[in-house]
Amino acid sequence: MLKIVGVGDLVIPEDAMEKSFRDQSRLKGSFQKVSWGVSDLAQLQRLRSVYEAGGPGAVPAPMHIIAQAADAQILVVHFTPLSEEIFSGLPELKIVGAARAGVENIDIKAADNRGVLVVNVTGRNAEAVSDFTVGLMLSESRNIARSHVALLQGTWRKQFVNTPYSGVLRDKTVGLVGYGQIGQLVAHKLKGFDVRIVVFDPYASASTIHQDGCEMTDINELFKESDFISLHARLTAESHQLVNAELFAAMKPSAYFINTARAGLVDQEALIEALQDKRIGGAALDVYEMEPLPQKSPLLELDNVTLTSHIAGVTQDTYRFSMELLYRNLADFLEKGRQDNLINPSVAERPDLKSWLGKMRG
Repeated sequence: MLKIVGVGDLVIPEDAMEKSFRDQSRLKGSFQKVSWGVSDLAQLQRLRSVYEAGGPGAVPAPMHIIAQAADAQILVVHFTPLSEEIFSGLPELKIVGAARAGVENIDIKAADNRGVLVVNVTGRNAEAVSDFTVGLMLSESRNIARSHVALLQGTWRKQFVNTPYSGVLRDKTVGLVGYGQIGQLVAHKLKGFDVRIVVFDPYASASTIHQDGCEMTDINELFKESDFISLHARLTAESHQLVNAELFAAMKPSAYFINTARAGLVDQEALIEALQDKRIGGAALDVYEMEPLPQKSPLLELDNVTLTSHIAGVTQDTYRFSMELLYRNLADFLEKGRQDNLINPSVAERPDLKSWLGKMRG
């Protein structure tokens, strides 16, 4: 019988993982609940920041998982770190299911070496993040958050840094860096504002971009032409600090920079300098190199940036969708031997995994 172990955390608890498993009908087998064991949300966020920068081996390995999942064939996680130590202690493990798109918490090399397939989910928070992105564009350009804070402080504020160039979205050019599920949804939602949309994504289909009424361009032209620039690219070794001082220098002095993707896509010092010198119109950020944002961060001293606490994808719908999508992806692979959301697809071609799949199908 297939044994699945779900390792929950404070964001998606193990009880929620089990409930979603019971609610679906395609995956058959036993389900055992385990907790990561981190009981403080601030600590969880700190550990996430550490392993996103240094890999899962940079944080203490939750070794209790080994005893509780010793004979598991499928291990389901959300934020729990899975280092080489964990993989080495789970000899029966065949598949790891990550209930999110990012797999920074999983040692993919260790999974490869031990023949463990890693399956993730994409699109779980696409609606939430795309909604939030449009909200940040409006909040920063129309000073919604700043006016709110001023009123709380007893000030009826009418003048802002961007007052000389504040305007409406209509007829503006919006540049999207990355045109995956989130980027596409942002484009679709912005169409009602009658904006022009330009896209930089070397991996996206040109026909899809054109069919959506958008224009393809290179990243330099995008930064030169756009009134709003929004990041929706994946963080990889290739895209690390993709947005640098040169690109900020190319921006219009009235243009806004929006980041709901990953802080690592941006040279943070260059961004801060551009905002401090008022060389760009403003920025709205939901992601940071260090989270929580340190109290001494120079970003907190600026009056031309809107800051939120990495909440773009945080909705109850998002977490429910995460587990539903993950179990569907796992079932698709077990039934068909193929699936789009395979992080290390070469493992799926290994004879030992194919043999196991054959036995599972009976």
